[in-house]
Order: sequence, then structure tokens, then C-alpha cells
Amino acid sequence: KNNPEIMEALEIIQESAFTLDELEWYDKYWDMISTERSYIIDAEIKGKLEGKLEGKLEEKEEAALKGIAGGLTNDTIRLITGLNDEKIQSLRNRR
Repeated sequence: KNNPEIMEALEIIQESAFTLDELEWYDKYWDMISTERSYIIDAEIKGKLEGKLEGKLEEKEEAALKGIAGGLTNDTIRLITGLNDEKIQSLRNRR
């Protein structure tokens, strides 16, 4: 009943009974499923990458805020964190 080989054989038998129109629809259906899975996987990967980038930016901002609190210049903070002057100034203004 739950034998995968039997299930696969039944599916093949069912497919072979399809008309050309049904077979074309069946192929389109699985193409859509495959495409949807690709979109989901791409979205998951994109989400993970965005999360990592946000985390790294937060670390840089925290380091910059510590540098600001410690009296470091924008040049020094930029060298340490890689943040641009505009971002550093924005952090200075937040304090």
C-alpha cells in the first residue's frame, strides 16, 4: 500500500493514460511547482543573507558608537568600521 515502487508504477500508468492536452497540463503543473519551489528557496537564501548583513551593520554601528563615546575622530572610526562619514555623523547626532 505504501510501497514507493508501487506508487511510482501507479503514477506512470496514470500518466500514460493521459490525453495530449492532459499531459501538457500535467507538465505545466509540475513546471509551476518547480518554479514556486525555486522562488521559496531563493527567498529563504535572500532572507538569511539580509539577516547576516544587518547583523554585521549593527556590529559596525555599535563599534562606531563606542568610538564616538571614547572620543575617536570620524577618520579613525571609518578606518575601524568601514562606515562612511555620513553614517558616522548620523550616529553622532543620535547621541
